[in-house]
Amino acid sequence: VGGAADARTHAAAMARREIEAAERVLRERDEDVEEAEGTVMELKAELASERKRLLRSSTMDERSVRDMLRPLSFELEEASRELRLARDDARRAEEDAREATERHWALLRAVEEEEEEMEGEEDSDGEGGEEVRRGGGKKPK
Repeated sequence: VGGAADARTHAAAMARREIEAAERVLRERDEDVEEAEGTVMELKAELASERKRLLRSSTMDERSVRDMLRPLSFELEEASRELRLARDDARRAEEDAREATERHWALLRAVEEEEEEMEGEEDSDGEGGEEVRRGGGKKPK
């Protein structure tokens, strides 16, 4: 029985590590999305501001202004593409984290219940002079 419990405990630890790693990747991807959103917002604001400035301060027509702003527009388009990719990566990371949690749910639940039972036995065993050990046996205090 002790070997099975040790194997189950080891499997649960590995499952927890897998879930934690998936959640860490998800947090990183979410940060990437936030950064990309910030870049897009900044570029949009810069483009609008520059367009207004050019239209107000010169005799340029709309087409000439567009031509002047083309490099900034391309930069905004690229940042928007990067944002879409970052969002796709974040969605995949979220799915991976959810799948890892679902895949290991039963094992983790069983191990947690087992640990709670053992803690309950230890708590109720205070007067008997024995301590419950992993694997179901008892050892003298």
